[in-house]
Amino acid sequence: MSADINLLPEKEKRDITWIMLAGILLVLFLAVFLLFQMAENRQQQEITELNTRQQELTAALEEEAGSDGKEAQIKAHRSTLDELQSTVIPASPVIRTVARALPSDGYIRAFDYVYPSTLTVTVELNEVNQAADMQYALGEAAVFDDVTMEALNAYSPPSANTETTQAQNDQLPRYEAVYEISVAGSAVREEGEAVAD
Repeated sequence: MSADINLLPEKEKRDITWIMLAGILLVLFLAVFLLFQMAENRQQQEITELNTRQQELTAALEEEAGSDGKEAQIKAHRSTLDELQSTVIPASPVIRTVARALPSDGYIRAFDYVYPSTLTVTVELNEVNQAADMQYALGEAAVFDDVTMEALNAYSPPSANTETTQAQNDQLPRYEAVYEISVAGSAVREEGEAVAD
């Protein structure tokens, strides 16, 4: 018969519970860490998507506000243009009409336009009847609605030559006439456009 004789000392059984417990805890820790990482990545992705969407919405709102602002600016420019077209009066037909009504020996001393349609013209004339004739001619012009002579003053012009033998009493007086004229803007505009064409 054979007998097994084991001369080796008996192996001590190791307690592997601590190692298994540490391994299980390590696996659990790793699983929890991975879950937190995945949740954090998902939240980062959602934040990125929300930021992108917010930027798209902001850009769309700015574009819409910009187009509304542009439309408002266009409307404002159009209303300004309409107002200017209805109130701005071409000066050349007005000046031409005043110059045509002026007698050949008279001249314009002052020319003042006050918004929206009042024109004040000061002229110098040699005779009183020239002032009346000029008022009549201005009143007949299509570019003026109303012509009023505000003042008619006589004065003696200063003598340019002091060595003349004429006495001061022999000088003819000159007359200064001041006209206040109401300008017909539409008629002036039509005449100005007809001249421009």
